[in-house]
Amino acid sequence: MKSFITGSHIYGKPTSDSDIDLVIFVDQETKDKLIELSNTGKMPCRFGKLNLIFALFKNQDSLWQLLEK
Repeated sequence: MKSFITGSHIYGKPTSDSDIDLVIFVDQETKDKLIELSNTGKMPCRFGKLNLIFALFKNQDSLWQLLEK
């Protein structure tokens, strides 16, 4: 699984309250399962302080990285 961290942990100054934003490249079935297993069972997909951001399409993760610059 291809992934990368974004948000304040990369381009900002995270505090002790900051969450961890993790972009992951997954298929729709995996996305649906992760959402089901998350803290709330819906979007945003969170596991404690971990916030999952999904990239479903080829090169979507690359586009996200370009937008972060």
